[in-house]
Amino acid sequence: MDRERAALRALRLNYALTSDDVWRPSPFHLENLNRGVAETVLAGLAEARESADASPIGVVIQGQRGSGKTHLLGWARQQVQASGGYFFLVSLLDAKTFWESVLLSVLDGLAREGADGRPQLQTAVERLAMLVGMPRMERRALLGQRTLSRETLDTFIMALRQVNRQVAAETQDTARALVLHASDDLAAQAVGEAYLSAIPESEPGERAQWGIRPVEKTPQELVRDLSRLLALTGPSLIAVDQLDTLVAQSALSTDPAGELDWRYKLTVEQVAGGLMTLREVTRRTLTVVSCLPATWAVIKSVATDTVQDRFRETFTLTSLPDPETGRALVEKRLTAQYQDIGFTPPYPTWPVKPSAFEDAPDFTPRQLLITVDRHIRSCLETGRITELERLTDEHADHYTAPPAVSDERLAALDTRFAELRAAAPDAAAALDPATEDAVLPRLLADGLRAWIIEQGAAGREFTVDPPPSAKAPLHARLRRILDEQNEDELHWSFRGIAATHHSAALTRLRNAAVAAGLSPDVPKRRLFILRNRGWAKGQRTQDALSALERAHGKVLPLELEDLKIMSALSQLLAANPPHLEAWLVARKPTSQIKIFAEALRDALTSPEVPVTPSGTSEWEAQASAAPAAVQQPTTARSGTGALPLDGAAIPPAEPVPGTTTATEPAAGTRMLTEPGTTVPTESMASPTVPADPRVEAGPTGLSHAGGLLQDGTAVPVSDPAAGAVASAGFPGANGSAQYGTAVPLAEPVTHTAVPAGTGSIAPTPAAPAAAVGIRPGAPVPSTTGGAGAATGDPVIAIGASAIDGRPVTINLSALRRHTAIFAGSGSGKTVLIRRLIEECALRGVSSIVLDPNNDLARLGDPWPEPPPGWGEGDAALAAEYLAHTDVTIWTPGSEKGRPLHFPPLPDFAAVADDPDEFQEAVDTAVAALIPRAKLDGNASKAHLGRAVLREAVIHYARNGGTDLTGLIRLLAALPDGVSIIDGASKIAADISQHLRAAMVSDRLFAGSGEPVDPATLLTPPPGKRARVSVISFVGLESDVQRQTFVNQLQMALFSWIRRHPAGDRPLGGLLVMDEAQTFAPSGAMTPCTQSTLTLASQARKYGLGLIFATQAPRGLHNRISGNAATQFIGLLSSPAQIRAANELAIAKGGRGLADIGRLRPGEFYAAVDGGAFEKARTPFCLSHHPRSPLTKEEVVARAAAGRAA
Repeated sequence: MDRERAALRALRLNYALTSDDVWRPSPFHLENLNRGVAETVLAGLAEARESADASPIGVVIQGQRGSGKTHLLGWARQQVQASGGYFFLVSLLDAKTFWESVLLSVLDGLAREGADGRPQLQTAVERLAMLVGMPRMERRALLGQRTLSRETLDTFIMALRQVNRQVAAETQDTARALVLHASDDLAAQAVGEAYLSAIPESEPGERAQWGIRPVEKTPQELVRDLSRLLALTGPSLIAVDQLDTLVAQSALSTDPAGELDWRYKLTVEQVAGGLMTLREVTRRTLTVVSCLPATWAVIKSVATDTVQDRFRETFTLTSLPDPETGRALVEKRLTAQYQDIGFTPPYPTWPVKPSAFEDAPDFTPRQLLITVDRHIRSCLETGRITELERLTDEHADHYTAPPAVSDERLAALDTRFAELRAAAPDAAAALDPATEDAVLPRLLADGLRAWIIEQGAAGREFTVDPPPSAKAPLHARLRRILDEQNEDELHWSFRGIAATHHSAALTRLRNAAVAAGLSPDVPKRRLFILRNRGWAKGQRTQDALSALERAHGKVLPLELEDLKIMSALSQLLAANPPHLEAWLVARKPTSQIKIFAEALRDALTSPEVPVTPSGTSEWEAQASAAPAAVQQPTTARSGTGALPLDGAAIPPAEPVPGTTTATEPAAGTRMLTEPGTTVPTESMASPTVPADPRVEAGPTGLSHAGGLLQDGTAVPVSDPAAGAVASAGFPGANGSAQYGTAVPLAEPVTHTAVPAGTGSIAPTPAAPAAAVGIRPGAPVPSTTGGAGAATGDPVIAIGASAIDGRPVTINLSALRRHTAIFAGSGSGKTVLIRRLIEECALRGVSSIVLDPNNDLARLGDPWPEPPPGWGEGDAALAAEYLAHTDVTIWTPGSEKGRPLHFPPLPDFAAVADDPDEFQEAVDTAVAALIPRAKLDGNASKAHLGRAVLREAVIHYARNGGTDLTGLIRLLAALPDGVSIIDGASKIAADISQHLRAAMVSDRLFAGSGEPVDPATLLTPPPGKRARVSVISFVGLESDVQRQTFVNQLQMALFSWIRRHPAGDRPLGGLLVMDEAQTFAPSGAMTPCTQSTLTLASQARKYGLGLIFATQAPRGLHNRISGNAATQFIGLLSSPAQIRAANELAIAKGGRGLADIGRLRPGEFYAAVDGGAFEKARTPFCLSHHPRSPLTKEEVVARAAAGRAA
């Protein structure tokens, strides 16, 4: 008898499946149960799998509560994932946030495990990386298994473009964010998660450093982008659930004439419109809707006919088809659990007799499992095991209180509980940002389970969602079932937020509100944020907290003692000792949990909505009390004016053309239900602010400032439930109110002109065209590079718009993120380079300038006469620049000028603590030594030699080696164990001889010239503001000599900036590389390729900006252009180079630039700091720049003169 009792106690019949159960493996599927519906789903999946990009007709699964709809969704998940596809479950709780809910659900689905046990996000990124041919080590970086760099991301996007140009162009920012979201770097994760959640950038430049452009996307656009990326590697299934709860909570009454409430109709239309659009937006995606038959009937009757045409209806799920199916359903569940505990029952369905299943056709699957479970619980509670002979036995429907238990047995559980509470090994982890998501959901769920048991019979109305995914928006949810027929429920949602980064905290707060379906007009959904840290003081965060409070949300502290109690209860529930239920009912330990005492204090009371004396709800009363002024329907992205958060109408600052007041109806208006409110029926668009076509218009076609539903039902503009002027109360995507929220205009707005197809239209304050020359420190309207304009970051005017003459500017800090100039001869490229150097010098930023063509050695010469290209104020700027800038010319390799040299080996000690940077230093050193050691061929001897050289360099560096002669001595007598190559000693000796010969024949390699620290090149002399160190190559005849010197320079520079970062300064220095394609070409490696790539990826974080200029876009290494946030494209004549430049423009999200071959000197397409390309005319340089460059002799003479001084 004890064994039988223990076996029954171990049984768990999960009959109330929730959305989270869909993600858990279920071995209980019966092939003959709902076979027709399953086959319809499989057919849709096959169509999605075979399609190139189109999505099949959706499927509707209808069935009464407990008929197996959720189980079918779980089975469908297993099918699609097993066949290489992706599965997403959309829990829709607020029609007004349809796309926010879909987006959040997709992100949650990516965090869920797939068929291979890994998160779908990791699987998707890996498949994309393999599809585009990323090398193994770079694939690991994309998957978060190695440090991710900007150049790896750029390489990934360029490779994606080779696979599908259109998808890469349209989704590149989303693709970058997707990879960041998969990173193991918490800061990178926060950037990616915020972008994918449609949260605005919290810190200017945090996205641009990863190549993400400052173009915000709506949730609908992000869903589209994610679907297109996933469709490259497999089909998807999006299941939409919980429509019944949403519809039930929208309105449960009819008007006196028997018509549906207008709120009800609005909700249905919004849902239907969203479902229609979902199929159109996604690619290779089967949409499956799961709902009650009554819900779908309402959708068909209220919504447009096209909804029915986009979805295929299946057979309605009802009760079990026959006794055999009922018996098999129970047998599968019991047999699996009996086997796990090693118990052999008298028969498979024990303690339910096989004959009892004759009544099964009268039950749904859930009702059958509930009946069996209640019989088992009754056996345990009464202490008398009986066999159930009839499913309709009366006792199966009764709740039986646990039998009385002696004080001694209760005391034993008291002692055990106290022991577990004192230990609680996982309690502290629930407060740690790194482990919160893994620990807190389980503790909350088990705490809520214990709370339900404590309530006795009243607890039968409650259920708890199982622990969610690793990155779920909510950590726990308690549900109270109010009406089983229409699935009306009360929800209490919980979300811990221990994140320290303000952006991460805000993202989690907003996502929790969306997942909880939080809304001021739906008091049946509540959200409790658990946080012990303070919140950021920024406006977005404070707005979100205010909205949380208005929408039945609250922030509660989470004490360690609460967590210890939940931890102890979790362990007790897992062990399930005898009399646990009786102990919980008697002792009620969850009453000591402070967050439950606050959150659930009214959980057992009547769920009536608070009403005012007039009989309306408090939210309706607030809306009625608000002014009924008609609002200007500006776009949610205008960025001007105050942001309404509570749904109250805010009058515009000035009368808006095209609107009327409540007392003056205009022609062409129709009266709405709300008395005294009118809106134009012809058009709601303002002539002052054109509607942004990228802002989603909402799924119903309803005019968001009020109007009519599809069937003519009038909607008042100031009622929060309408979703019109009144928002849901919580800030919507991109930090703005939900779509349809009115925003008053603070000042007239004009739109920045951007070439068609290059991105969004950014409203900027109207400003007259200004001269290009702007004195340092003077205020400049930041129209293109304005990300940091508000921070005091100095602004440089780099041109004037070719369309309207307004200044095109860049923030000084944006130059940290590097610049690339692609332009041919006669384009004005050199003039632009000079002006950038000069503008930086005016602001105290020194430069190192590589001058291969003698074009830049005159940077310290004044103009004999003011050139015709100067603008107003340029003469004064030139005088200031020349007076406060020291221009020094260096001539490595030329003893007559001013020679200099750098150590051929980097400072290994400076990077010894960073494995990645240490390896980069080794790579750079080896790359510089290979041509000197004659190891740059493809023969096997050269291959072995390169391996031995690398091993020797690593050994030398790890043992404190610094100079070249020490390395040569090591190679001459290579110690045992340094290399694993057979014959390594002889190979190393040969290498040492080649390096000695190179020191004899090449004075530069041997160290000829003035040894110079980078500080010398970047530090101005007393009395000067900046230094411009021009490094002329007149003494370096061959490309290898130049490349080797540049490699030494860059190694020394990298080591120096790591020790002397810019810190809070916007820019610490510039390295300017003209003819960059000769130093880091797209084909073969040069001695300086590796060091150039290292600087391109690492220098920005230390404050060093790089400017690369080339006449050959196709000839420059793609990781260079990919790392340049700011790009200029000027006149190009070669068709191949024009095509290459157009590809770069398209890769940045724009379209082809048709007139590149016809641009005039000084005309460039400029894409500033990750923005879209815009045609501009650049200013003339401040220093003398005649047509002919200096001769070699003139350069040497100038350098010698400077040396003598």
